[in-house]
Amino acid sequence: MKQALEEDPATEIAISDRIYFAGGHQFGAATGVGSGRGRGQGAANQGPGGPNPNALMNDRFAGTLGKEDQRRPRMELGLGLWSATTPRYYPMARIREHAGAFLDRLDGHGVLIYIDQASDTPAALFVNSLHVSEQNNEIVLDGGLVVRQGVLLDRTGKRMPMERPQQIFTRWYGFALTFPESEIFGN
Repeated sequence: MKQALEEDPATEIAISDRIYFAGGHQFGAATGVGSGRGRGQGAANQGPGGPNPNALMNDRFAGTLGKEDQRRPRMELGLGLWSATTPRYYPMARIREHAGAFLDRLDGHGVLIYIDQASDTPAALFVNSLHVSEQNNEIVLDGGLVVRQGVLLDRTGKRMPMERPQQIFTRWYGFALTFPESEIFGN
């Protein structure tokens, strides 16, 4: 929300009261959300570090998935990137293993994969950098460039043009069904 308002202060924001989990905490105030068998909701689907990658899915819904790619846990969260030629999935665990920010290549272009500190969600940004580090909750790139709240800034704090690859924060089963035989980072 902060990032959207920084981009355009006239942005209208709608906030749902539906219960959701982020950073290992429950948010939202909706009532009537149960944790009954097969619903895929509630504490049974929460692990100590956030959503459980082995969470349950309603059997009726799971039956509609067709042939499932079992290279990763069905309910695992991650970042999916795709281009005209390359679909690639980045499991959250792999991103965290790289201190929450690292450089990769997608179709010959440098890409920063990182976890946004404000939302605890993964994101990607095309960059021309050779080194990345984290300092004071900011991602620091070559030449003094900084990613702060999802925005690329120069050393003076001026917003720089940004280009992002096609991306989605998703569960493994959704990405694998959309992009069969996709690459998996770290496999």
